[in-house]
Amino acid sequence: MNPWTNRQFFKVGGIILLGCCLGLYISYIKIIWLPEFLGETKASQQTYGPAGADFALFWTVSFLALHGELTALYDSAYLEPREKELTGIQIGHAWLYPPIYLLIILPLSLLPYHASLITWLTITLAGYLLALRRICPHPLTIIWALGFPGIAANFLVGHNGFLSGALLGGGLVCLNSFPIVAGIFLGALLYKPQLGILVPLALVAAKQWKALGAMLITAACLVLVSVLVFGYDSWTAFLKNIPFAERLTDIPLYWRKMPTVFAAARLAGLGPEVAWLLQAIVSLAVLAGVGWVWSRQSSMATKASILVLGILLFTRYSFHYDYALLAIPLAWLWQEGQTTGWLSLEPLLLVCGWLGPLVGLGLSVGLAWPLGAPLLPIPLALFILVLRRNYEELRQARSPAL
Repeated sequence: MNPWTNRQFFKVGGIILLGCCLGLYISYIKIIWLPEFLGETKASQQTYGPAGADFALFWTVSFLALHGELTALYDSAYLEPREKELTGIQIGHAWLYPPIYLLIILPLSLLPYHASLITWLTITLAGYLLALRRICPHPLTIIWALGFPGIAANFLVGHNGFLSGALLGGGLVCLNSFPIVAGIFLGALLYKPQLGILVPLALVAAKQWKALGAMLITAACLVLVSVLVFGYDSWTAFLKNIPFAERLTDIPLYWRKMPTVFAAARLAGLGPEVAWLLQAIVSLAVLAGVGWVWSRQSSMATKASILVLGILLFTRYSFHYDYALLAIPLAWLWQEGQTTGWLSLEPLLLVCGWLGPLVGLGLSVGLAWPLGAPLLPIPLALFILVLRRNYEELRQARSPAL
């Protein structure tokens, strides 16, 4: 009996993991959310911050935009005190997103803070889970997805990892059947440019011209609408703020939270020039790998997996909540392994990938390890695995002709 393909093993394991994950969610809600909902003591908020600590920034920016304070969004000296005042958060955030993202989150402050947080997480999580269910149409996919620690990392802070996963996963799912719809999803990723930068390369390599055209038109329309709604000044402020955003990656406080090659190199004591060089080497390797796979007649599982893994490796600006994206290649590779057979060590690597965010967060919180130490090797190993799978696919495709 092969445990990797045994349905009973899959079912029991999923139920156990889901129970553990739900226990984490319930504990978190009890400690942080309930005191706020019931209007009780602020002790929990002073210790842990408000529910959805990062979501506080989105809600605050929505509130300020709806009240005509657009020009101050990119001014941290003004924004951070207002965020503390409006949400009770102890440490404020800087607003680094382009005005396109403001179009998405603008309605958030129409609801009270906690109702808005629940609505935000529910809608974005639903889209994320729907994409994963389409990737891996197994009856227990949702259970495994909800138990994925990368989801918990995003859930606890109320960030946009679910939205990114829904757009990227949805776009890749629709690519072959509905390329224009796929392009619309992928074009909306411009709200977080570092996540969409490799997508045009992949579409060009695969000659997916309809999807590429729809993506570019969508991005252009979003820019135009944001200019019409918020004015040219919003984009001027965003562009002027880019050097400030770049400088954030040179602050040691953020390196421990960033599972990137650049941050890992800086934490290892290397200078910025060497860190940039290492990041550039990995990025060039990623470009080559993504271009090679997408230019061949490879399976969609291989193409999608290497693109998402490449995105996580290519950018030097990534945080733990972005690892919600890791569920996309894990789901696709699991489905492909079940369908076409496993490569050696592939199931073990997928299990390690599934547990990686949990181990990373545990070591980060418990032992003050940087996230890059346990998390960064996972996409690197999976990236190599996908290259190997693609090579095997191409070799088998050539065999009959030979």
